[in-house]
Amino acid sequence: MKIIYTILTCALFMSCAAQKKASVDAKVVAYKQNVIPGVPPQKRITEGGKDDPANVEPHMPRANYMIYLEGLAPNAQVMQMWVNEKTYSVTTEKVQTPLIMFNPTVPGTKPDTLVRATSAPVIQVMPAGEISDAKPSSGMSKMVKNNEVVIECLINGKTYYYTAKAIKNLSPLALQ
Repeated sequence: MKIIYTILTCALFMSCAAQKKASVDAKVVAYKQNVIPGVPPQKRITEGGKDDPANVEPHMPRANYMIYLEGLAPNAQVMQMWVNEKTYSVTTEKVQTPLIMFNPTVPGTKPDTLVRATSAPVIQVMPAGEISDAKPSSGMSKMVKNNEVVIECLINGKTYYYTAKAIKNLSPLALQ
């Protein structure tokens, strides 16, 4: 009887350990695609015929960020993320793999595979808005400085952080 009890206890312990490991192991994949604006903004002229620098719209380069979490537990909540040391609130969306991106700017180029086909769940993490007054805690600031992407998740009441050391650059997208 003791042997059966010991075997059942070991089996229960191993299944719980395996379940916990599967729920917290996840991989961050991050990409950045610069967007080249099409038509430059027009200068505005004052009534006196002079340039009005206050009304000139800045010609700022933009970038699209594509950030994915692969293998995250279904019960996980993504709370916020840091991209290049800026804090963002997030929205998430479950995506199907493989994720392949075609760049219409340069015809004939090979498509980029962002996430390979996998049976693990994959979610896209999208910045919903910058949180300007949020600063990482002293323990977190080193993690945020050493990684270009840090994602904070809540799983079963515990906080976990997933990181990407560097964001991979994709070929730029040119607008017309």
